[in-house]
Amino acid sequence: MTFSDIPSGASIYVDANVFLYVFTRKSADCTALIERCRRDEIFGLSATHVLAEVCHRAMGMESAALLGQPRVSAEYLKRHPDVIRRLTKYSSFIADVVQQWNLTIFTVSPDVVLRSQSIRDSYGLMTNDSISVQIVSEYGIDGIATDDPDFNSVTGITVYAPTDVRGS
Repeated sequence: MTFSDIPSGASIYVDANVFLYVFTRKSADCTALIERCRRDEIFGLSATHVLAEVCHRAMGMESAALLGQPRVSAEYLKRHPDVIRRLTKYSSFIADVVQQWNLTIFTVSPDVVLRSQSIRDSYGLMTNDSISVQIVSEYGIDGIATDDPDFNSVTGITVYAPTDVRGS
């Protein structure tokens, strides 16, 4: 299913790649989804572990652009904290997500991490993805907005994907 299939009033969990496609201006579909959340047309949700992942990856993207490199490793940034101090776009973006995007952000408890082990065991998902599935399942969220095909294997979860970045 695509983002245009998300019915008004639905609760939708927003995955990290959606945020990053908005950050990089790579997807009009993702931007439109966030606008629907802002207008209260759909009820957008995410979680703290997703925000941390987005912050980390956006920091890397911004530093790569600043340095004129295709990628910058976390190891490089650890050795060059002066580069981190020069970054501003990623932190402004995260502040906008938290303060202006009209999303509910779940705080992930240690118990959710423990309960998500059964998701990893059943579907072979990585930790952050399994925690997201656990939240979607526990709270009866209508679906997940993502460009990650790994979620397609999870039964009982409706996956909505953007159409303008598939396979990116």
